[in-house]
Amino acid sequence: MLAIFAMAYGLERLFLYSFLFALIVFIIGKIVLKPPRLRIPRIGRAPNGPFGLAKARADFLIHGRQLAEEGYSKYSQSMFVVQTADMERVILSAKYADELRTYPTDVLSSVDAQCERHLASWNTLDVVRRSNLHVDVTRVQLSRHLGRMARDLQDEVEHALSSELGPCTTGIEDYYYVAAHTISLKVVSRTVNRALVGLPLCRDDRWFETSMGYMADAFTISGALRPRPHVLRYFVYPFLGARLRIRKHLAVANRLLAPVIQQRVPKDTTHNDVLQWMIDDARGRDRDPQELAHKTLFLCLASMSSSTMGIVHALYDLCAMPEFIEPLREEIRGALSEEGGWTLAMIQRLKKLDSFLKESQRINHPGLFSFNRKVLKPIHLSDGTVLPADTFISMPTYSIARDPSFYDSPNKFQPFRFYDLRQRNPEEANRHQLTSTGPTSLAFGYGQAACPGRAFAAVEMKMILGHLVYLYDFKFPKGQTERPENIFMDERIWPSRVQQVGFRLRADTRNSLGKA
Repeated sequence: MLAIFAMAYGLERLFLYSFLFALIVFIIGKIVLKPPRLRIPRIGRAPNGPFGLAKARADFLIHGRQLAEEGYSKYSQSMFVVQTADMERVILSAKYADELRTYPTDVLSSVDAQCERHLASWNTLDVVRRSNLHVDVTRVQLSRHLGRMARDLQDEVEHALSSELGPCTTGIEDYYYVAAHTISLKVVSRTVNRALVGLPLCRDDRWFETSMGYMADAFTISGALRPRPHVLRYFVYPFLGARLRIRKHLAVANRLLAPVIQQRVPKDTTHNDVLQWMIDDARGRDRDPQELAHKTLFLCLASMSSSTMGIVHALYDLCAMPEFIEPLREEIRGALSEEGGWTLAMIQRLKKLDSFLKESQRINHPGLFSFNRKVLKPIHLSDGTVLPADTFISMPTYSIARDPSFYDSPNKFQPFRFYDLRQRNPEEANRHQLTSTGPTSLAFGYGQAACPGRAFAAVEMKMILGHLVYLYDFKFPKGQTERPENIFMDERIWPSRVQQVGFRLRADTRNSLGKA
């Protein structure tokens, strides 16, 4: 009995010493070895206390716009820190953009920021970490072959419009009302898939549903897990229906794409799509059809959301300001007459349409922040500030776009603002385009990690909106003259997804669909 008591007493002492040792290590880690924190002003709640992080996240989820505007009004020439709904961010002035844009990806990474913000390891978006094949092909081959691809895109846009706005092509004179977001998403998805996988797969309903479903379920997973502490995510994840659906989407994509990939051969010039170019350039693991299918689904997701929002915003702006429809329509008529069809050269002539889309994007930004990066190695800024490793940085895109020091009458929609700037003198002719990026134009990012597919996105958006303007009359429901308010949640900004727009095929172009 004494021996048992002594053993128990010894174990108790061992437990006590172990606990004290762990406590000491914890204190040293928190106080002595604590990583350096930036001594910069904070906006919004600090994530202090047992429930401080949850409260700060919830506060930004609801009041993100106000917090971002407050921070910019006070610190537009410096920086501030704010706890967003996903992570704590350092929001930097646009004046730092030029010195930050040149840092290599092993120092300042957009991929790491993207993966952590969207919880990529949970929803399979971490495929972007495995290679740069999809980025390289998008930046180089897709941009280089836009001229060859223009006719294919025209064919798909007109096919999609005929399919989705069918009642407009039957001779019915009344307007056909439909949710603008729904119709735009479907037309964008079909057009994007024509560029990614080509015919006939882009018109296969199984592929269409899979590509759309993958995007929806990936965001469903990240949205469900993001508000929860890291440890709790392991208990929540198994019960998410989207977890099973996303695996099904990957399996269906592999089943549909595998035979297509196996039938194609490298450098086959008969196929003018991203899948073919990825097959041409694939090395190592990327040669696996399953890997190519996964990357193709990711490209679908990356390509659809921003283009859809851009077209929806522009449609709402035109419905609210119909006086600008005819100038755009006249420009399209002239370009078609000069070029004979929807070629790349014809699209490049649409400078007013380009300006309208860029101004709509400026007013209706895709988010409060852009230039999202994770600092992997300490960065010493020119003013002496040191950004420690593991810092997340962003720039206040939404506020920059409304800064009167950058834009004249910034809150006024001036559809031809950028057209006028380009016409001002020959040196400005190739600047101020939808695809142009810079410290005051960050919707597509900036620097090495600027959106690699923005040239394609601009052609696609002008192709779709141009067809709508040229072929259709459209308007809000009777009695509505103003566009719906945008939806702000966290740092995201969305157009209304339920707003109805009426479409009617124009009498003088009723026979033009498919022949323009």
